[in-house]
Amino acid sequence: MVLIAFMNWKIFITISCLDEIRQDIEDQVRRLKPWKSEDGGCYFGGWARMAQPIMGFSVVEVAKPNIGEKQPSSVRADVMVTLSVRREVKKEWEALRKHDVAFLVTVRPTRQIGTPFLLKEPFVPQAGLLYVRGCEIEGMLDTEGKVIEEGIGPPPELPGATRTWRVWLDGNQYQKDMEKVSQGGEDVYETFNILIRRKPKENNFKAVLETIRDLMNTECVVPAWLHDIILGYGDPASAHYSKMPKQVATMDWNDTFLNMEHLRSSFPHHETSSAVDESMLKPPFRLTFKEVKESKKRKAGDKTEEASARKEIFVEPHVIPNRGPYLYNQPKKNAIAFTPTQIEAIRSGMQPGLTMVVGPPGTGKTDVAVQIISNIYHNFPDQRTLIVTHSNQALNQLFEKIIALDIDERHLLRLGHGEEALETEKDFSRYGRVNYVLAKRLELLAEVARLQESLGVSGDVSYTCETAGHFFLYQVKIELYLLFTNSETKQEKYSVQLLDVDLF
Repeated sequence: MVLIAFMNWKIFITISCLDEIRQDIEDQVRRLKPWKSEDGGCYFGGWARMAQPIMGFSVVEVAKPNIGEKQPSSVRADVMVTLSVRREVKKEWEALRKHDVAFLVTVRPTRQIGTPFLLKEPFVPQAGLLYVRGCEIEGMLDTEGKVIEEGIGPPPELPGATRTWRVWLDGNQYQKDMEKVSQGGEDVYETFNILIRRKPKENNFKAVLETIRDLMNTECVVPAWLHDIILGYGDPASAHYSKMPKQVATMDWNDTFLNMEHLRSSFPHHETSSAVDESMLKPPFRLTFKEVKESKKRKAGDKTEEASARKEIFVEPHVIPNRGPYLYNQPKKNAIAFTPTQIEAIRSGMQPGLTMVVGPPGTGKTDVAVQIISNIYHNFPDQRTLIVTHSNQALNQLFEKIIALDIDERHLLRLGHGEEALETEKDFSRYGRVNYVLAKRLELLAEVARLQESLGVSGDVSYTCETAGHFFLYQVKIELYLLFTNSETKQEKYSVQLLDVDLF
């Protein structure tokens, strides 16, 4: 497996990453149209959305090497550009986040102003391309020269069109470049004149390479049943849930079914049975597939079971614990009547194995995926679910539907770009989740203050969570005990009086 990962790493480097980066750099430099000016400098006669001329570049920190190494442990620099572009393009540049990768390019054109760039001729001699170095964004600087950290509230509005980014440089490459300078070579870091960014969807090569590197240095994390599928061997159907040895026979289907009739129509080849009267069978349901249980018994050597598994489902009503008396405490419910094919996809997604839901637009793939996520969340509350999509728009569509289901808001976290396009006023970023917990704390402490006022207790018991805990322990529990004790005493006296009346 390590050998295959190493081969994939080499293929990814040589074919995918470098070729795509080279094409993007050529395209952006060609759009900028670098020409040789009258004073021998560089004049840009064009415009590019993903590239900007550098107005200033300086290395601000070269940290000492770590023990046993020669290269600097970190190298940081400031890159200044002037964003004299349209508003939406300016926002794209200002949206560069921490750990985004950009490229520093040096061009020294030899052709005069107005000379056209010919596609049939080699690109490097035409543009005068000399150096390309990668960098990693640390953050944009504010007016005081400090990195603007991602946090509470929107970023500050900066005046003018000049923006400066603090970036990390590659320590190994910096060491090699400085060795050439010591031997009389040119200082590369004094020549950069173009800053190029790439689309976030395409600019993930660094994260992919780091993941492959980590996989090569750790034990295999791919499940055993998925090995052959990844390597292209064996039967692809072997990863289907029906072939998995650890199927789960009994699971909560939460709000998947609208009623008992919907459940029966969703499994046309199964019979349904229950231990309670059908009038009491209301969603949510807990289903037990008896063929799964019987197949496990046969594998265990139980010969008393029938040779063929019965297609029968045992249905139980699943009672959701009471979450509170208020309307906002009530669980959100699904309102979609899924078809039998969609129900089979949901069942497959809830079980161990590989599930692929394929279909044309408008067939409910997103709704099926959201229901699978919701059911997994309720059946395995101690586990985490990672959702990865090919675009921010697809992730936002999933996320907006997940919010509408019965999933606790404090367990939702959205990472990456595109969060501002979510059609909600809530903030599901890392910092937004922290703000949500803090706001929830204030809300609950306000409820404690209301309870304190109704009981007539003095003191500031709603100041902190600790004081609220002491209030519950020494005040609320005692009041509840006295309340239930008095009510039981009154009931006993009332029953004795009734008994005396009956005797007479």
